Amino acid sequence: FADRDVTLAMAYDDKNLYVCFSARNAGPMKNSGNDWHRLFKTGAAVDLQIGTDPKAATTRQSPVAGDTRLLMTMVKGEPAAVLYQPNAPGAKPDEAWETHTSVFQSGFDRVVKVPEVSLVARGDANSYCVEAMIPLKVLGLAIQPDVCYKMDWGSLVSGPDGSSVMQRLYWANPQTSIVSDEAAESMLHPDLWGMVRFGTGTGPKGKPEIDMESTLKGGAGDEFKLDEE
Repeated sequence: FADRDVTLAMAYDDKNLYVCFSARNAGPMKNSGNDWHRLFKTGAAVDLQIGTDPKAATTRQSPVAGDTRLLMTMVKGEPAAVLYQPNAPGAKPDEAWETHTSVFQSGFDRVVKVPEVSLVARGDANSYCVEAMIPLKVLGLAIQPDVCYKMDWGSLVSGPDGSSVMQRLYWANPQTSIVSDEAAESMLHPDLWGMVRFGTGTGPKGKPEIDMESTLKGGAGDEFKLDEE
């Protein structure tokens, strides 16, 4: 990310996904938002986007059931996590949310706060570390080892006051320059996500290996694979 240093580490077990976002030269982890539906507009946050259905078409242009966004931040010093699902069969009517601008329209079957996510953050005016324990059931994710899932992750960069988003930095999606259109910024683009594979082997610290590849291999109709290192 040019002069900004943002990284993600992940691990998992049979109940939880564990994530650690680290950032330098990316401003504070501070969000002053009053509307939790719109925390992606009102300050800094970290973002995890994943397609929980590995059988869904990898070339899909629009979100399908299982495509999920989990936004995590610190709102006025308190942790907050919000789940966004554009396509969620069985969602309650009062969980729906949509936003319109003069150019774009974006709708979600379910947008809910998820207090089940355990979240801690520390940092200063220019850097932060956000660690979270995310129950797999919150994501609707049943991990199948050695199976590829579409995924992306990123950081929303705020200024010192944590009242707006100055830059959107994502691992795989290159089309994130818009910071002035709420509807566009809320959308999920699974066609621009990378891939993740939760392995059965264990790494040097005894935790299951996780491989990520931001560039898809293959073409339309091919099986997408990860580069192995």
